[in-house]
Amino acid sequence: MGYRAWETESPRVADATRGCEGERSRVTDTAPACDEPGACGCSDGAAAPAMGDRYPLLFHRVARRVAGEEARAGADRAAADGLYEELMRVPEGERFHVVEIHDRYVSVAFAERLLATSLETRSEHPAASLELARLALGVADRLDPARYGSGLVSDLKARSWAYLGDAWSDSAPPASREAFRLARSLLRRGSGDPLEEAEVLALAACGPAEPGATATALEEIERAEGIYRAAQEPRRLGETLISKAKLAAREGEPLRAAAILRQAAVAVRGVADERELAEIGAEVAFQLEAAGRTDEAWTEVARVRSAAGRDLDPLVALRLRWIEGRVAIALGLAKEARSHLVAARDGFIAGGNPRDAALVQLDLAALSAGTVGAEYDREMERLGSEVPRLVASGGLPREHTTALLLLGQAAERRALRPELVESVGGLLRHIG
Repeated sequence: MGYRAWETESPRVADATRGCEGERSRVTDTAPACDEPGACGCSDGAAAPAMGDRYPLLFHRVARRVAGEEARAGADRAAADGLYEELMRVPEGERFHVVEIHDRYVSVAFAERLLATSLETRSEHPAASLELARLALGVADRLDPARYGSGLVSDLKARSWAYLGDAWSDSAPPASREAFRLARSLLRRGSGDPLEEAEVLALAACGPAEPGATATALEEIERAEGIYRAAQEPRRLGETLISKAKLAAREGEPLRAAAILRQAAVAVRGVADERELAEIGAEVAFQLEAAGRTDEAWTEVARVRSAAGRDLDPLVALRLRWIEGRVAIALGLAKEARSHLVAARDGFIAGGNPRDAALVQLDLAALSAGTVGAEYDREMERLGSEVPRLVASGGLPREHTTALLLLGQAAERRALRPELVESVGGLLRHIG
């Protein structure tokens, strides 16, 4: 994202323009010497622009004021990394208080630094991402609108709330929805920067599903997509297309989701690293399998493994094992399916990804529900012991916890059937 907030017009620049209006009536053909030599590109002691036209002096003064703002912004950006490292040395529970009482943390550049790191850590360290977004909001709340402009401050607050909504989407859906509501509201009072709008809309569109909100979510994501295409932002465009694919999958259109994901891979080629491309490829394979295209899914898995080689990211490797397990179920290879799925589930638990672990457990439940006789009894006993362990690992959204407990109780009563597993799984996939 960078520090694009500084690319917008500063309120000081606007003030400079207004301050020069009165000078127009006093313009003469004699220009005074520049009182800030070098700030606007003139040489030391050189005269300001000639006055034959009344506007050059105005532009000269605005340029000097802009140069001063850029210098201050540059100093804030230069300090942001050091301030971040300093704050991270403070005990976690004390950081928010430190930001609230020390003025040196109050700058747009530092808020941007926190938000950029929050976004980078969202997948692998969701708790840290959440804290950084909260800190960024704390900084934004202290920014002086008279210095930075009320629109810019609203933009930062909107993005901070959107990041919080994204971080809460799995663990606290009601809080996530409220955060996105606040983000949209603040955006309407923002600077009007289309890139700010696109980022908030893309995140909000893929927040927790709400009844009847699919059309609105699709409208938001397509607006964000259009903005990024017009701005020629390939990385952001790719991320937005991935979000659009999630919407399609949520609505039960896995083939459409796979097609959109392939568009995303094309969009980011050249700017994304191999890990990111492998993640997209794994998701393509997942959607193809969900659509019943097992041969294509298997081929995509092999392609991703071959392209990544020994550098395959551990999380991507777990997702590929999960897909291989689902393909094995479709092919009737129960033993191979269980081996892949157990490895994926346990890997997700160990890696602090309980949501995916729960979804893998649903596939294991489906596998168990399809057995008969003495094997069915053994599978139900095994499932009854696995579910409490997974729930106890913590971090599961409420809906996933409820679903697992329901399946566990059905297993204990020997009443688990494939239809129940499919119904529960479909509900969780729709929730996202």
